[in-house]
Amino acid sequence: MPLAGISIPVPFGLAQQRSTSQASFRRGLLSTRLSRENQIMRLITSSIAILVLSVLPALADRPVTEDERAKLVAAVQAEGCTGGKFEFDEDDQQFEVDDAVCADGKKYDLKFDAQMKLKRKNLD
Repeated sequence: MPLAGISIPVPFGLAQQRSTSQASFRRGLLSTRLSRENQIMRLITSSIAILVLSVLPALADRPVTEDERAKLVAAVQAEGCTGGKFEFDEDDQQFEVDDAVCADGKKYDLKFDAQMKLKRKNLD
């Protein structure tokens, strides 16, 4: 129990060491808080970037015109398939048919060039 009004002298080196360690502790707390804030900002920024980049490829497709649809339906039927979702990929300059059902009863993703020639047939 400390005695009121009595101060115990602390050697100079020990007092200086104590104040230095307290200051460094405070700096450590501050840098930890700033580090956490930086981590949160990086997480938010990278999440937004991933979201934007994941949406961009979807913007590259456009619906086919009625004329393109008629030609594409004929090309799909020539491959022994029916149905599917028709799109034109602006980036690759090719027609895509997603989930077409072919003669074997399985679903395929088909890709046709601008002349409606089959380029690729992938099992869905």
